[in-house]
Amino acid sequence: MEIPLLEHVSRWIVLSLKWPTISRWVQGNKARLLQFEGMARESSNNDEWKNRIEVEGSIKADAIPEIFDEPIFRFFKNEVDNKDRQPLSYSAGKGVY
Repeated sequence: MEIPLLEHVSRWIVLSLKWPTISRWVQGNKARLLQFEGMARESSNNDEWKNRIEVEGSIKADAIPEIFDEPIFRFFKNEVDNKDRQPLSYSAGKGVY
């Protein structure tokens, strides 16, 4: 059985504590996590992120209001823009999330 990297578990804890609704939304659903990472990768600012979330993600503001906040955009953007590490989705499905 594969286990997640410690750095991923640490970042998952941050996601879970700061944005519990979002962590529940992506837990056990690697495709959804990959979708959020992809939308963050393609967005250069929070307005683009919001648009992608609504259009590509088909998520309305009343479903998960915090998904439209800039801090969660920055969290996912950092996941995909940091070339020195694997994104959170790399360890998805390996026992913790």
